[in-house]
Amino acid sequence: MQLRDYRPTPKLVTNVTEINRPKFPVIDAHNHLGEFGGQWAQRPLPEFIDQLDQANVRVYVDLDGGWGENVLQDRLDRFKTAVPDRYLVFGG
Repeated sequence: MQLRDYRPTPKLVTNVTEINRPKFPVIDAHNHLGEFGGQWAQRPLPEFIDQLDQANVRVYVDLDGGWGENVLQDRLDRFKTAVPDRYLVFGG
């Protein structure tokens, strides 16, 4: 038998626990609203807030504020104004 023809049969059996939501509220301490994070900066704000609620995210830290003054001001105007206690932006 050649290696490319070897098809082992899995024997390991484990329990599966599906977790759809964290048990406790979380802080998403490293994320992006721009191109690295799903383009949330261009999507509807209520959709973003709904995603936070579904994932039990209490505080979201956006790391895109260092991409320039325009990006930082956009994030502050759109997100920080809408959910000031839940949104933080890192600008370097």
